Amino acid sequence: MSNEDYIDFPCSDLWLGYYHDKGLTPRNPQEDYLMKKIERLERQNKQLFYLVAERLQKESKEIKQITDKKIKALERF
Repeated sequence: MSNEDYIDFPCSDLWLGYYHDKGLTPRNPQEDYLMKKIERLERQNKQLFYLVAERLQKESKEIKQITDKKIKALERF
């Protein structure tokens, strides 16, 4: 497969796949599709990570408050 891209006009993924199969372009629409999907999943993963981290911080804060109250109550005895 040549590294030269003989396709100098925009075309659909269907035609790009055809041209790729004929050796006229190194661009593979399947690879482009997969890369876009991977990038989207990475963004979603990052968003989920931040949501989980935020939730865990809130829960940690609540647990610390409860623990502090229990320690103060035990110190009275």
